[in-house]
Amino acid sequence: MKKLFLFLVLIFTLVPLMFGCEKDSDSVGEITVIVENNVGDEAFNEKIAFGEDDTLLGLLQNHPTIALKGEEQSFGFYITEVFGIDANDFERTYWSISVNGEYSLVGIGDIELITDDVITLSMLTY
Repeated sequence: MKKLFLFLVLIFTLVPLMFGCEKDSDSVGEITVIVENNVGDEAFNEKIAFGEDDTLLGLLQNHPTIALKGEEQSFGFYITEVFGIDANDFERTYWSISVNGEYSLVGIGDIELITDDVITLSMLTY
């Protein structure tokens, strides 16, 4: 009887430990993405999980709500539309990228995904 009790305790302890603590193998981290429209209003603000092989460009292009659009240029990817807001619909506007509140000095194709970063896409006028 004692052996049966110990066996059951062992089973009920090990099974949850083996399967209950399993992390989602596809997700490596999470970033916050904020989209600001041409008057500075926040149109989108959500956390997005990313995997090891994800890039910021690919992640935002494939996101069903953000649906980032643009075109590849000689200098890199040029963003034209984010969250259904097209910069071409306004005069002298472009999409700016900030990482943790700092203006990005590299294009969207070169921004490294780091857990807990805050990526802000803002439509600005020049």
